[in-house]
Amino acid sequence: MTSDSKTMLSSKEQLLQLKKMLQIEKQEGILEYQKHNSTLTIDQKKKKGTCWYPLIIQKSGYGLGDYPYLIVERTTMQGMPHQFSSGKPVALF
Repeated sequence: MTSDSKTMLSSKEQLLQLKKMLQIEKQEGILEYQKHNSTLTIDQKKKKGTCWYPLIIQKSGYGLGDYPYLIVERTTMQGMPHQFSSGKPVALF
C-alpha cells in the first residue's frame, strides 16, 4: 500500500466517522425536541408557533404521485408568526 492509499483510507474513515457522529447528533436533536415538545400545553405550542388549534380544513385530496394534501386555515391567532410552510411534514391529532 502506498502512502497515498493510506491517506485516502484515513480520509474515508474520517468521513464515515463524521457521518456516524452527525447521524447521532440528528437523532439526539429529534429526541430532545420530542421530549421538550411533549411537556408543553397546547396554548404553549400555539405561542411557539408549532401548533394550530383550532383550524378549519378547507380542502383535501390527492395530488401528483398520489401524495395526499390538506389545505387548512387557522381560526384564531391568524396574525401570529408560526413554524409551518408549504411542503413540510406535519402531525395531525
